[in-house]
Amino acid sequence: LFIEFNSDSHKAMDPVDVCADCLKEVRDTGRTKTKYLVRATPVLATSYAKMDDIAKAAQPIIDKYLSAGVEATTYCVVYKKRSNDEVDRLELIKKIADNVDKKHTVDLTMPKKAILIDIMTNVCCIGMADDYFALRKYNVQELAAEGLKVAAKAGQESTLSGGRVSGKSAEKSADSTSSNDKKGEDQK
Repeated sequence: LFIEFNSDSHKAMDPVDVCADCLKEVRDTGRTKTKYLVRATPVLATSYAKMDDIAKAAQPIIDKYLSAGVEATTYCVVYKKRSNDEVDRLELIKKIADNVDKKHTVDLTMPKKAILIDIMTNVCCIGMADDYFALRKYNVQELAAEGLKVAAKAGQESTLSGGRVSGKSAEKSADSTSSNDKKGEDQK
């Protein structure tokens, strides 16, 4: 499912900020407001899945979020592909990274910004994500489970179950969510 921001509202709302804020709320409350959403990813541009086309489409995104005029931060390039053998992973990552201003440093463990390159057959979706790894790769179910664990440890009210959360029930819920996600990843 793609949700498009109109050009007028795009000036007022940044999809990267909207997505990150929604996911931080899920993490902090342990409550999802959606029933079937697994992952939310801000896609800022699409292109044909060719090296030069991807680099050209990614350039305005890099200019906006990782240019010389932006405060120095850490970043990484997250590359995923399905049903495509034409685009070389390392070559594309190098080409994208060469366009990022040198004051920004690469951090592969916990970067503040992540350039998302998602290739599906002959289409490439390009996005930017804040705190991508800290927010569990934007996996809504894992964030909700993490929120339940935090609520259980603090003995707080859970907005998900409507009452107090015991440590065992939160861990059980979180473990079942994590194991379901791992089963789904194994099937892919």
